[in-house]
Formats: sequence, C-alpha cells, structure tokens
Amino acid sequence: MKPEVVAQGVNVYAMYGESGYRYVNGTSFSTPLAAGVAALILSSDLTLTPMQIRERMIRTAVPVLSDSLRGRTVPNNYYGYGLLDATAATDEHRVNIPERFALLTNYPNPFNAGTVIIVDAPASQDVELAIYDLLGRKVRSLFTGRMIPGENRFFWNASADDAGSRLATGVYLCRLTTSTSILSVKMLYIK
Repeated sequence: MKPEVVAQGVNVYAMYGESGYRYVNGTSFSTPLAAGVAALILSSDLTLTPMQIRERMIRTAVPVLSDSLRGRTVPNNYYGYGLLDATAATDEHRVNIPERFALLTNYPNPFNAGTVIIVDAPASQDVELAIYDLLGRKVRSLFTGRMIPGENRFFWNASADDAGSRLATGVYLCRLTTSTSILSVKMLYIK
C-alpha cells in the first residue's frame, strides 16, 4: 500500500532564497520533511535499522480523518497510516506497546471546537472507534479498521454527525470496540 505515511505539503514554513522564510506549498516539501523525521529518529537511537525507523514512522503517524474519507479504513491509499508526527516518533515512551487496549480520557474535556482521543493498542487488530449520544445512537464513526500497536490519536471535530447534521451541546460517549472488549469514556461538548 502506498503511501505508507504522509507529510505536510501545504503552508510549509521554509527558507526561501536569501530573503528569509516563507509559507510555501507543494508536495515536494513532503519528502524532505519525512527524511528529517527519519534523521531525528535515528539520532534518538543510533542502533535502529532502516526497517525499525520505517516501523516507528508508521506506528506513530496520526491517522488523517476527513469527511471525504468517511467510511474508509486506515491504512488507505490516500494517506497511508497518517501524517508523520516527529515528536511522537522520537519519544521512547510513546512507542512502548501496552499490554491491553486502553481508551484514555479525551482532551480537552469539556470542549467546543474539537477534542483528541487517544487509544493504546497492544497489537495490530481490527477495531471500531465511534461516538454515541446518550440515547445510544451512533452519531459519528471516527475509525474502523486495523489499529497500529502503541498509541493512536484521533481528532473529533464535533460540529456535525456522519449525516452532516449539527450536533447539540451535551454529553457524548466515545466507544472503542475490539474483538475482546468494549471501552467507553464520557465527553462534554459545549457550543
């Protein structure tokens, strides 16, 4: 599957000639950014092989969730496993593999624009991460597919449900369904 990961190609703050820095666009900026992340990973641990560096880049990538990809699994042929995260890829604590699934409390909570949901996964396994209202109706499917071992981050923009209808202020449940368990956390959405 290609790509395996993606890097920023829009609004890249880069050196521009001798005149200083500028925000520039273009997919040609993605490759040097990805190479830079690989170099940072290697500098954090000189014993890593090229395949271990690749694995860390994949494992710590942030899945790209957009309305145009609704219903698609991760990885996919548009964004692979997601957007490179240099901080996560070089942080030893972040790449530790947990012993069991954990659905952590989102942050911020309460929230009004969006919130980050973190799932710790012990192994590559098919899961579903979805948002429900208090009546038990699924309002948003955040992720369906094979989760990467380690920490996985998801962003929920609570402005609309899967059908595009605006959501009301209130308490919502984030539910992680795996082959062996169902985990949930409460979230408070305030407009």
